[in-house]
Amino acid sequence: MVEILLYAFGIMYTPGPVNLLSLNGGINGHAVQGWRFCIGVGCAMWLLFLLFGYTGAWLVSPAW
Repeated sequence: MVEILLYAFGIMYTPGPVNLLSLNGGINGHAVQGWRFCIGVGCAMWLLFLLFGYTGAWLVSPAW
């Protein structure tokens, strides 16, 4: 769990497409839409990590 959180915080501060799109929205005066976009990306990443976690827990036997 800690590894996923560290990965998420590390990715959050690296220049990537999501950061550049939100920066562009903020520079152009679309702050409300930028916040909505960032919240949507955060929710999508949360769902992705949740899906990966439950899939991994389902695939890996508890005896391992």
